[in-house]
Amino acid sequence: MVSWKTPSIGDSDTYPLDALGMILGHGKTSRLHQALVEGHLATDADAANETLRDPFLLIALATAAPGVSLDRLEAALLAEAERLRAEPPAEAELARARKQLQATFVYARDSIRSLAHQLGYYEAVGSWRYLTTYLDEVTKVTPEDVRRAAERYLVEDRRVVGRFEPLGPAAEEAS
Repeated sequence: MVSWKTPSIGDSDTYPLDALGMILGHGKTSRLHQALVEGHLATDADAANETLRDPFLLIALATAAPGVSLDRLEAALLAEAERLRAEPPAEAELARARKQLQATFVYARDSIRSLAHQLGYYEAVGSWRYLTTYLDEVTKVTPEDVRRAAERYLVEDRRVVGRFEPLGPAAEEAS
């Protein structure tokens, strides 16, 4: 798991970071899935920008495929983050991310109970008014906005890496 510190929900970079999370790690068309899973380095990969009242994290994670070292997997994951810093996503890639964000946002309000949950959540982390502007703001995100956000936030000084490495049979016997 790799995470980068990101701003609070009220910051205008939230919208490009939400798109960046989708581009990097949501679904089979995401960069992490294509590079890591289809590249046989990982069995799964995901990423998302978590938005809260206080600054929080954009989180990317992957599970190493059998025989793949965590060092190799981490390097490949970071290479995809670096690629977003170096060049903006293609317009088609961003359009797909926008549609995913819009669909996720709309489907999360598909019942009275779900809408009430969202209203309560967003009032707790910022304001319920966030719900009234989110779709418009996501639509305005450009490829350069995503690249600029990646350049600003996907940097080593804002990054924390966590690893889970199971003990092998020999280590378990020793303990």
